[in-house]
Amino acid sequence: MSNSITPITEDDIANFLVNTPDFFERHAQLLSSVRFVSPHGQRAVSLQERQADMLREKIRALEHRMMEMIRNGKR
Repeated sequence: MSNSITPITEDDIANFLVNTPDFFERHAQLLSSVRFVSPHGQRAVSLQERQADMLREKIRALEHRMMEMIRNGKR
């Protein structure tokens, strides 16, 4: 009989966070300490800064798509 413990995977953590939306409400202090590597360099950025970068990229993509639709509508 083996007492081996299965290690927690990144997928396990991701699933837990998806299925426990109030986790960061109970542990709000973690949000201020989470750091990510910036896609624009190797410096660490906060969660809020990373989210802002992602939203800017999404806005740029939507603006580009909208301009393409306008151009195609004028043909």
